[in-house]
Amino acid sequence: MSDRDRAFRRREGGVVSVVVALVSLVLLGTAALAVDMGNAYSRKRQVQTEADLAALAGGAKLPAGTSAAKAAAVSSVLDYLQRNATYGQPATTWSAAQLQDGNTANGEVVFENANRMQVTAPPARVDFGLAGVLGFSSTDVAARATVAIRSPGVLMPMWLPSSCTVGPVLGDTGSNGSSPSGSTFVPPDTDGQLTVSANPTTVAYGSSTKVAVHLDRLDKGVNSATVAFTYDSTGPVNYPVTFSKTSTTNDSRDVSITVGTNVSNTAGLWQLWGVVAGKYTKDSVPFVVGDAGTLGCSASQRGNFGQLDSPRVTGENKQTRYALNLALGVDHSFQPYPAPLPVGGVCGSSLPAQLDDNPARDGRNCLNADSGNDGPGLTGGLLAGVNGNPGRLATRPNGSCGRAPISYPGVTSAPINNDVLSCFLPPGYTTGRIASSIGPSTPRGILDPAIFDSPRFVWVPVTGCDDRSCKGQLAISTFASCFLTDEGLNAKRNSSDASPTNGVILNNGGQQISSVQLLCFDPAALPETTTSTSGGMPYLGTGTRIVSLVE
Repeated sequence: MSDRDRAFRRREGGVVSVVVALVSLVLLGTAALAVDMGNAYSRKRQVQTEADLAALAGGAKLPAGTSAAKAAAVSSVLDYLQRNATYGQPATTWSAAQLQDGNTANGEVVFENANRMQVTAPPARVDFGLAGVLGFSSTDVAARATVAIRSPGVLMPMWLPSSCTVGPVLGDTGSNGSSPSGSTFVPPDTDGQLTVSANPTTVAYGSSTKVAVHLDRLDKGVNSATVAFTYDSTGPVNYPVTFSKTSTTNDSRDVSITVGTNVSNTAGLWQLWGVVAGKYTKDSVPFVVGDAGTLGCSASQRGNFGQLDSPRVTGENKQTRYALNLALGVDHSFQPYPAPLPVGGVCGSSLPAQLDDNPARDGRNCLNADSGNDGPGLTGGLLAGVNGNPGRLATRPNGSCGRAPISYPGVTSAPINNDVLSCFLPPGYTTGRIASSIGPSTPRGILDPAIFDSPRFVWVPVTGCDDRSCKGQLAISTFASCFLTDEGLNAKRNSSDASPTNGVILNNGGQQISSVQLLCFDPAALPETTTSTSGGMPYLGTGTRIVSLVE
């Protein structure tokens, strides 16, 4: 090798050394940044978890519609932040005032509205190590989370007068809301001579009442009969009776029966028949349960609740949107009308009234009330389905109560949910403990959270009008928690008195809903909060709250 080659190689080796040194420095700096930035990212995740959980802690105090409620929510956020501060956060210096000073750089709680709150956690200082040689000494990492409360379940397109916020309530589909008639039942065979009479012919809802029945013009040698009750096209509910044999000169008999909840749990107009050897009396006796459907909570003789005509975001005609609102729940939010309510509960056209008209919008405090209930809409929305959506009661047919589904072959082949309110009560409690009044006597939070998964649990707006005959835009005073069932006030867990149809009565040959019955109860009996994701809608201002992160 020549001297020239050796010199060239020495020069080349020197260049390589310089390049290696420079690359090593870059790699070292990159590694330093990677280590320190990884540390910063890990700390950021810790602060985000802190913000999330602090927001949930404060969210448990929502709604925050007053200064005191806001202060309680901020206090809960601060308490969680201080007890769970991560490395690099000077928790001992934090205060509630700091979280309300309008400066997000040092942590902040912002109330977007009474039901929604944003929490920004105070930043954590991350000191750099290796990256310091590159001039980076530290960085601050912060995080924020937004929490909101919602109400479990769905809002039904129905409305109640102010006199019916608790207890059994009935809605029917007769003309102008008239109570359904028992005359649609056609006896399979009749005896033209046999007659029947009874006393009394009116009983209270949910009662067990002795009724004296007189059978006349019985054939010779008869010693048994049946007293049958029918409601619309359904029935009969039979009460067998026995007596001494009749003769040619002694052809009438007086018997006594105790009419129980298999009849009295369905309010409205029944028909009482005498039946001998399969043949019915030619005429029946009108038999009334619950004062023709008023159930004692309304001045109206036309049932207790009507339908509301509420628009949907997707449009549709009146009957279709009613059925969809039944099947899926109303798709926009309502809220109570600010006090005082307008005279008679009827909304005007100016603020603070927020009319529920097209297009569908959130935050409505008035509803468009009809006094009747649309039979085809009820049938599609609750049972048969509409626009490809199953009927509300056709979802979760096996339910939570271990009860066999109901069959309505004239309407749908789908099995129908048969849950009852009493199965969500703790042992020893009756439905009357939660459905007789609203106030401090109601046991708090006793219902099983599984109630929220039942399609029969619903919310119904209560208006400022005190009678179902009201129409038009009515002011919302509150919301009633209700369960679609005809259970009475004495039902217990594993001892239900619901009828075989459990609150849904058909007419027109069993092809259309004639009436629907609900049992409304004090929302204080519901769990205070829940993690249930079944349904869910903007918070109604009463009852259980779903507390969840939304951002």
